[in-house]
Amino acid sequence: MRICENCGAEIPEGSVVCPFCGAESMVLAAEEQESIIEGFREGIKDLERQDQEHRVKAEEIAEKGNKVISRVGMLAVILIPCIVIIALVTVYVGSKYSFFARDKKMAKLEEYYAARDYESMDKYIDKHIHKDYVSYQVYSDLASLGVMQEYYVSLPDDCLRYYDECDREVLKEYVASDIYYMFCHLAKIEADRKEDVRYGKDEAFAELSKEMRDALKDKLYFTDEDIDAKLAEEFSGEADFTDYAELALSRLDKEQQ
Repeated sequence: MRICENCGAEIPEGSVVCPFCGAESMVLAAEEQESIIEGFREGIKDLERQDQEHRVKAEEIAEKGNKVISRVGMLAVILIPCIVIIALVTVYVGSKYSFFARDKKMAKLEEYYAARDYESMDKYIDKHIHKDYVSYQVYSDLASLGVMQEYYVSLPDDCLRYYDECDREVLKEYVASDIYYMFCHLAKIEADRKEDVRYGKDEAFAELSKEMRDALKDKLYFTDEDIDAKLAEEFSGEADFTDYAELALSRLDKEQQ
């Protein structure tokens, strides 16, 4: 128990104000204030301690991070040259294989070309050549022309077989249609021949051109002048070859007399 400094009555422990006279005990007030201040001090120390712990943990994490970055950097220094070397080797081997594969394909196409086996050449191109098409352009052109050559050369045979039996106007339409397709094919040969002259395959184009010209001359009785005159025209899909059909049939009539 404490004694009130004002009235001398006993004050309960922990009470700052006297319940009898209402006077405030300065000693108790000072002690209470000191207790509060001490509490604040302890709180500040606790915060400082926590802050220090956080700083230490942050430094530990940073140190670990630096070690990881250092190790990653060392690994990168080792791996990057290895990756570059592997890439260069891959490119070199790939290019060597590509050249080897290209030479092998070219040799096969040359074999078909020497034999003028356009059908086999066409099948080989269709099956084995998908990329780098430009390198084999001349062979592709020759193959497509050579495969269709036999068909176009034989076009007049069917309709002329019925020369004596078929209606004259109907026959003229058929002959005009055949002449149109034959001239289109011949024009394609001449166009590809000019385009692909740099590949040194002019001999093959010349052979195809001669065979078509011979068919036009032997089966439809055109002259070289007739053929050159028509080729000089820029005819399209709507070109009318009726005049050439009439010319061919009139000459055929003379041959039959």
